[in-house]
Amino acid sequence: MDSSKKNKSLSRSKTTTLSIASVLAKEGISNLIPGGALLFDAAKVLLDHSLKYRADRNKERLAKFHRLLVDGPEDEDEIRNLLESEFEAADYHAILTSCIQDMEDEKTVQYALLMQSFICRAAQPETRKLFIQAAKTLSMFDLTFLREMFIKGRYDLMTDGGATHQLKELLQTSDPIKQISLSRLSYLGFVNEDKTEITNLARDFVQRTFEGKELLPEAIGRKPWTGIMIAIVCFEIGNNDHLRFYRPLQKALWNLQIKSSTHILDSKRRNPAPFYSSGILLVGDKPITGSLLEGVEKFAERRPMVRFDISEAGEHVKFENIEFLEQYSLVNCSRGNEVYEIESIVSQMFA
Repeated sequence: MDSSKKNKSLSRSKTTTLSIASVLAKEGISNLIPGGALLFDAAKVLLDHSLKYRADRNKERLAKFHRLLVDGPEDEDEIRNLLESEFEAADYHAILTSCIQDMEDEKTVQYALLMQSFICRAAQPETRKLFIQAAKTLSMFDLTFLREMFIKGRYDLMTDGGATHQLKELLQTSDPIKQISLSRLSYLGFVNEDKTEITNLARDFVQRTFEGKELLPEAIGRKPWTGIMIAIVCFEIGNNDHLRFYRPLQKALWNLQIKSSTHILDSKRRNPAPFYSSGILLVGDKPITGSLLEGVEKFAERRPMVRFDISEAGEHVKFENIEFLEQYSLVNCSRGNEVYEIESIVSQMFA
């Protein structure tokens, strides 16, 4: 049998560890008798394997690079643009060389996307040089960390501080590995001097080295805030009957990527209606009168309101000047079943 077919190169081997003995065994040298001849044979076999490894790895990586380079566009005009647009040969060869020499095979995707972006979207010569250097210098860990910063700086992923707070947490990390990564990113001009945000250069680089779908919150296992903010109006926050409902209500809304906060509306105070999409009023035993009632009425004039009756007395309360969008009763909700009942109602509301 042809030895070139018999022996798989190290790059195609499924094993992750090796020994000199195992490599020699693949070549039929199993009698490990100490001596100069054995060492000479071992050196020769390892040299042959290293040459095969580099040849096979380079061939596979080049094939992968060029396959990815022409992959992606589906629109006919985009395909034509990719095939017919001219590009700098120096950029192509620089990226190709870096790709072949890189120890991380998974970065081949980023090299191909970067080259594809240079063909399809113009970039200044100095920017191209910087981006080629960045692709070569940064590890895959650095690249995915930068991608995470890009996503968390662009989307509010249901955090109290929003996108600004999310990005700040990443940039001020105490993780030593991430701090080293931040140093490399800062050196390339991808993080501003006070480490509060990534630069426009970084945003451009990320969008050139990752596909669009990889830059969405779902790519890091998160979902973005819908932009909906609900005011939960409750005048008995310390009351146990109210407590058993407004907390599950907040959680149910959160699970649908909807933010909420609990308010006591009072006409003597500034009405928060401009900050909310709508309101949910919890109606219990305590009468809502005077400035409190006026506060609810003023809110309802500006935003739609839904009513939740949580006690038998609450079911009989009438609001002459408020037209509720919907009215739900939780009077018969048994203890321990609040979460299920609330989630069912909230699902109906936002179906």
